[in-house]
Amino acid sequence: MRATPPPVPALAVAADEQQTFTLFEGGFFGNLFTPEPVAYACQGARTPVQARDPIFQERICTQETGETTAAGTPITACRFLLTGHCEDPASVRVHDTLYTEVIFTYLRPSQRE
Repeated sequence: MRATPPPVPALAVAADEQQTFTLFEGGFFGNLFTPEPVAYACQGARTPVQARDPIFQERICTQETGETTAAGTPITACRFLLTGHCEDPASVRVHDTLYTEVIFTYLRPSQRE
């Protein structure tokens, strides 16, 4: 897991971790402590080769289900509301709220490219 910038310097990503966990899965954010909790995910971009990696078949929290909310927001297999691709700065802004505390997840490839 990574955050940008790291909230605590001791949690900064080490070089070996960056080299080992290279597949960007996505970002997760929201607020679970409100009367109506919200949980969002943005999806990381990946190459076609990366998308075929078996690790993504096991990691489902950024995968769309085909279901949407009444407002048309896609729902992921883990029931997060999908806001788009993480590379788009608008993906962490929902209903005029900018989420600055996003946890990004990176995976270790099953196979080397």
